[in-house]
Amino acid sequence: MQSENVNQSEITASNLSEKEPYRMALCINDDLKMTKGKAMAQCAHAAVGVYESYFGTRKSAFEAWEKQGKHISIFKITDGNALESLGETAENCGLITCLVRDAGRTQIPSGSMTVLAIGPALKSELECLTQYLLPYT
Repeated sequence: MQSENVNQSEITASNLSEKEPYRMALCINDDLKMTKGKAMAQCAHAAVGVYESYFGTRKSAFEAWEKQGKHISIFKITDGNALESLGETAENCGLITCLVRDAGRTQIPSGSMTVLAIGPALKSELECLTQYLLPYT
C-alpha cells in the first residue's frame, strides 16, 4: 500500500496552486496613526522582508502565490502588542512572517512595530488568523 503522505520537498508550485489559493496578509498597527503613505511604505518593507528572508527556503509557496497573481489583503490591528502576538501565533503555526520595526526617521518613534506580513500561505491558514481583523481603509 502506498502512503498518502507527501514530502514537503516534493510539493511544487503547480500542484499547490491547483488545491487552494495562496495569499499574503499585511497587518498595519492602527494605533500609530501613520499617514497612508507611511503605512504603504511600511507594507512594502514587510513584503520585501518576507521575500528576502524566506524565498530560498519556501520557494514553492512564493511560486504558487506568484502564479496566482500575488494577492495581498491589508488589515488593521489595534496595537503593537496585538501585532506581535499575531506574529507569534502565525510563526507557531509554521507560517512565513516579517514584523517591521520603524527606524524612527520620520513620523513615529524608533523601534515601533508598524506592519506584520504573513505569507504567502494558503488562504484558509490566513483566514483563521485574520478573520476578526478589519480591512485597512
